[in-house]
Amino acid sequence: MSLYLKDEGFVLKIKNIKETDAIVSFFGRNYGKIYGLVKNLKISPKNIYIFDQSHYLKIFFVKKNERVKIISGIVLKELEIKDLKSWLWALNVIKKFTLEFKKENEIFNLLLISSKILKFNISGFKPWFLLKILKIMGLFNENFICACQRNLEKEDFCFFKDGWFCKNCTKKGIKVWKNDLLKIKKIALSNFPQKAPKVLIEILKNILQYL
Repeated sequence: MSLYLKDEGFVLKIKNIKETDAIVSFFGRNYGKIYGLVKNLKISPKNIYIFDQSHYLKIFFVKKNERVKIISGIVLKELEIKDLKSWLWALNVIKKFTLEFKKENEIFNLLLISSKILKFNISGFKPWFLLKILKIMGLFNENFICACQRNLEKEDFCFFKDGWFCKNCTKKGIKVWKNDLLKIKKIALSNFPQKAPKVLIEILKNILQYL
């Protein structure tokens, strides 16, 4: 039985196969991560344009016997990403951390927020993103508390200097110290998305015991 479905979200990666086809990994609002075959990608300029990692798009696809074929896509919004390298890094992290066809509201919302943050050239994105992922995974269970003692909600952005602070606060943070941030940043700036998630989790657990 074939299921005809649709979803909206982000292209995580495109892998060309043969001469005209590609496997697209996509992370959507309703179905999480899927891997789908797109036919005639290279010979269709329109398809090449649509399935781009700098777009927020809607896709239409068919699922049959655990196999997915992406029929078409529509660009809903072109993302204004200034730090493209960090954006691609974040997409790769999501690709490695998520399971197929598992709805992940928190991770999807994190990508939405990140697409807005990276409209600007800003430092500290990777450690911030990493801590958010750790909290979603249950490896970092403390609430995010700013130096001004505000509980940070999902829409609040907090970044790093000697500590951390919210968008309404210019004080140095006291919740996480500089040495701890350097440990996290060392991992965040490494090539950890290429490592097996199980190995990565053990590494992060060892780091988090010092927080």
